[in-house]
Amino acid sequence: MAAIVSNLRNTITAGLMLTVIMVIVVSQTPGAEKFAVDHSYTAFFLRWLHVLSGIICISLLWYLILFRFLTCQIFQTIKSWQ
Repeated sequence: MAAIVSNLRNTITAGLMLTVIMVIVVSQTPGAEKFAVDHSYTAFFLRWLHVLSGIICISLLWYLILFRFLTCQIFQTIKSWQ
């Protein structure tokens, strides 16, 4: 388990494989209609993509503005004190 979550490539690969397995299992359940990509699946995928993009955008802004800008200002202040 540690090998999966310690490497980003392994984590993404495992997540995609689990997603494919879940789609296959859901589509093969008895009594289920034929699996088709209709409006609800498309809306779910686009909503998921939108949330993921928002999280990435906010994370990058947080990293670039807070950590880069403020640490540069702090280091300049420390250097001026020395």
